[in-house]
Amino acid sequence: MTHTNETLGIIDIGSNSIRLVIYELDQDAAYRIIHEDKYAARLSSVVESDGTILRHSLDKAITILRQFKATCEAYQTKLIRAAATAAIRNANNVLEIIEWLETETGLTIECVSGDREAYYGFLGVTQSIELADGYVVDIGGGSTEITVFRDRKRLHSISSPLVQ
Repeated sequence: MTHTNETLGIIDIGSNSIRLVIYELDQDAAYRIIHEDKYAARLSSVVESDGTILRHSLDKAITILRQFKATCEAYQTKLIRAAATAAIRNANNVLEIIEWLETETGLTIECVSGDREAYYGFLGVTQSIELADGYVVDIGGGSTEITVFRDRKRLHSISSPLVQ
């Protein structure tokens, strides 16, 4: 797959699913989705009673992350951004999990705070619709983020973990 425009891969490692979206930046500096993929990893279901996630419980996630990385390479992406959200950030062994994922996949994984996750949700909404004022409610598998915005500027966000 040859692309004359620059491409960017975004991987969202969520509590229930892992998603890949590849964007192409065209000559007008607009992003267009050229590929999407989603896999139900259910990471929130593998959290142990002590709040950790065991290495073997990440096998499916590692396999899909490797596949997503290969897809990005096929689309000749200039940059792959991978972000882990609530299930991983709330795990008691978060640093160990990130290290396992990075070692096994070759990806750099950003562990996103609840506030950052809310900000990304806000950007996604305000970049896709022409709405000046409002609320964004992002109900995920491991947390819910609520953001209020006025004049297309974020005023305040909260992130609340969901109790399993």
